Amino acid sequence: MDLDLSDHFLLLMLRENPFISYNELAKAMNISPNTARARIQRLKQGQLLRGDSDIDDPVLGKRNISEVFANPDYAALGLNRIDVIINGVTDDNSLQSVYRLLDAHPYTIYRSFGFSTHPMVYAVFAMPSDPSNYLVEFLELMKSHGFFDGYSLFHFPNNFSTREMLEYWDVHLGLWKYDVNNLSFTKYYGVDMEKTDPIKFSCFDLLLLRELTINAKVKISDLAQHYKYDRTTISRHMNYVKSNLVHDYGVIYDRSVFTLGNFRLFWGEWSDGTFLKSLMEQKFPFNSTVSFDDRRFFWLVQASDPILNDLSMLLFKEVKNLHQAIIYPETGVRYYFYPYNYDCDAKKWKYEKAQLFPELQHLMD
Repeated sequence: MDLDLSDHFLLLMLRENPFISYNELAKAMNISPNTARARIQRLKQGQLLRGDSDIDDPVLGKRNISEVFANPDYAALGLNRIDVIINGVTDDNSLQSVYRLLDAHPYTIYRSFGFSTHPMVYAVFAMPSDPSNYLVEFLELMKSHGFFDGYSLFHFPNNFSTREMLEYWDVHLGLWKYDVNNLSFTKYYGVDMEKTDPIKFSCFDLLLLRELTINAKVKISDLAQHYKYDRTTISRHMNYVKSNLVHDYGVIYDRSVFTLGNFRLFWGEWSDGTFLKSLMEQKFPFNSTVSFDDRRFFWLVQASDPILNDLSMLLFKEVKNLHQAIIYPETGVRYYFYPYNYDCDAKKWKYEKAQLFPELQHLMD
């Protein structure tokens, strides 16, 4: 689907504010609200924006989805992000077995297929502290069945995200006006990251968080009907969740229109204690997530191929022991937040071996 200037401007505004009203769009674009509505429907019908539809969620039941979803603030929930690369998947049957097991693990939040030197699976977990190394045991259990050759686990204390800034896209030329060499490196003296302490929340708050990861535009009236609470109560809880348990919001749109294709994973070691200052200053205009400490980093980036190739060369010059892999987003599965990982009576996240492995062991037998 080809975009004209108005479509580009509309999508830019949606990306900046997924909840912008038709009236606000109309005013900014000097068109009528009905025309703004019609343009959005055209984008959805052309599959540039994900359209509204119904799903049967296994946890909450019949639900409506839209183009907007919430990303949970896992740090505020008391959970840690862990990235895992599963290397050398042996064949398609093994791949499907790995998928089933990742789907069954209660703390998986994303998985996708890709290639480094061999076929691989990239998976992300958000989980409580793991003093008994249950995640390692889970991975070793899969490895022992011959599903893959090995794995690498990345768990760093600092992580944050950047997102695409469509104002860097030249709609006339059809390319990104960004020079990777603008990225700046600086000496690492310790990073003054804003730490998020876990906050208080109720089990009902966690249910609402799942609602938002399914559809961030869910209506209060629908929630009141589902949960049999009055709208005031629902609104109060929803405002608390949005203010405290949501990191940001995403918009599902056809990124290939902006030549945003595969993801690239980069990992390695900082040279002489340097790190990417530009990321900390939010001056990288592409969708990415980076985790790091004072020695190593792990960076997932989605950009156009020319940008990614230039980035590869820049990192090759600036960091040590650089590795990279290609991840195919069309194979990716993003999991809705799972509220039943939390023990409401004990007020803590479930993470006992008996709670994690019976179902996984059954799938392996």
